[in-house]
Amino acid sequence: MDRKNKDMSYNSLVTFNCRSLKRSVEGVRQLCKKADIIALQETWLLPHDLTYLASIDADFGSTGTSAVDTSNGVLVGRPHGGVALLWRKNSYALKFDRGVTGTNYEEGFIKKAYGKMLI
Repeated sequence: MDRKNKDMSYNSLVTFNCRSLKRSVEGVRQLCKKADIIALQETWLLPHDLTYLASIDADFGSTGTSAVDTSNGVLVGRPHGGVALLWRKNSYALKFDRGVTGTNYEEGFIKKAYGKMLI
């Protein structure tokens, strides 16, 4: 496809293995300057840290899932796993559909944009 064709719109998708989002957040902020959608793996965020995603870039929406089980109240070892999705708000604002999955508009966005749940 010719990317110079002005009749077509292109969006960029980047995937990044963070190996700790908090440690690599500056790299993710740089990706926000270049991409429309950023899929993150190995965020190593605890469930109560997922709100950190919203602080990465004000122009991006976010959602994520922690892979750490804190139900026993004790965390042994370091956090592991976890995924997140960041999307440029001005590119995907019309994709939000609260009725797609019920109450979570981020999940509605993902389902509407990709046809299935990713996270």
